[in-house]
Amino acid sequence: DNIKTMSEKYLKYFEDIPTKNYSEERYTKEKLSLIDKNLIVFKSVSQYVFLNYYLVFTCEQHEQTVFQLANLFSHIIGSEYTNSFSYFLKENNFASYIKTNVDYYYDYEAIITINITLNDDNKDNINKISVCLNTLLNKISKIEEDEFKLIYENYRKINLLESLYNDKPNSSELSNDVVDNLMKGDSCLC
Repeated sequence: DNIKTMSEKYLKYFEDIPTKNYSEERYTKEKLSLIDKNLIVFKSVSQYVFLNYYLVFTCEQHEQTVFQLANLFSHIIGSEYTNSFSYFLKENNFASYIKTNVDYYYDYEAIITINITLNDDNKDNINKISVCLNTLLNKISKIEEDEFKLIYENYRKINLLESLYNDKPNSSELSNDVVDNLMKGDSCLC
């Protein structure tokens, strides 16, 4: 079917749905605001308070190094170890949960998303989190090449280990399989 035929055939099913007009009043200053052309504040109805950061890397499809670096940065920012960004947020009771991930768009952008579930909406704490993240990013940018290569090699080893053991059963699955095999073996003997 071409577009015209499909429109005639299916559009009738959507004609009864009322059109909704959104007024500008719905998004008033207290619900949505832009600060310094960079920070968007949206007042949610959720009981949780979220703070999201987006780090955008420009890259070409053939530049696999940039994709790997984006994954490494995501890992460094999101991992919880002593004196890490996540550790700092949780130890200072700023946040209860931190998650990072990398998305790739149209083979020319890698975007690291940092999702932080805050314990409250204290603006001083949000400012401290922003300063801490900026400090971390500045420190990452100043790492010497030899040290960076060591960090990157350790990161690759962690990924390799995860890939080797990711498909292995966990201990409870293994125990269930053993018990299941024992029961089957006993019934065969009977």
